[in-house]
Amino acid sequence: MSIQINDFLNSFSTEAKFCLSLPVFWTVSIDGVDAGAINSVLSWAGEPWKATISPSEMTKNGNILVAQSVTIPSESINVESIGEGNGGFMPSNVVVKRDPFLNKQVNIKILETNSDLEHGFMRPWVMALGIKGLVSQGVSLKSTITVKQYNNRGQLRKGYVFYNAIPITSEGFSVDYDNSDFIKKDIAFVFQRYKQL
Repeated sequence: MSIQINDFLNSFSTEAKFCLSLPVFWTVSIDGVDAGAINSVLSWAGEPWKATISPSEMTKNGNILVAQSVTIPSESINVESIGEGNGGFMPSNVVVKRDPFLNKQVNIKILETNSDLEHGFMRPWVMALGIKGLVSQGVSLKSTITVKQYNNRGQLRKGYVFYNAIPITSEGFSVDYDNSDFIKKDIAFVFQRYKQL
């Protein structure tokens, strides 16, 4: 047993592939849709809401500064048993399908600041999508979300790019007299496909 403990300690202290990166080194960006596209749809429908800010205005060096957390979706498949257990044999397991992308969500938690990205962009974006849908011609309301994670030296460690992403929920929140917590709002996105960086 002492050999395994030695291997563990030596590997984690000397080999770069076993180094633990701090979990706070990450960035997120949303590209491809702007306030003008959202406002054209809202105006066409006679909706009084307007997009008054865009993610690019809350971004420095490729990172939306008010993003507090990002939840990367899980990857899973559906497995079923087939066949009868005859003569003492167990039924076989088969892969039926990969979970569809509509069942997977990227969630971004946004901190409310004086220029509120949820109120001034995300909520109007969800409304515009509800009016226009995804198949009509004209302006595109789809985006690309990029999440990057860095090592302790600031070098890209890994990342994800989510294509044709759209917000489906802009979470509600409560306003009260408790000032112990800053307001954070969860925005849920679905996407068509994604890749690793």
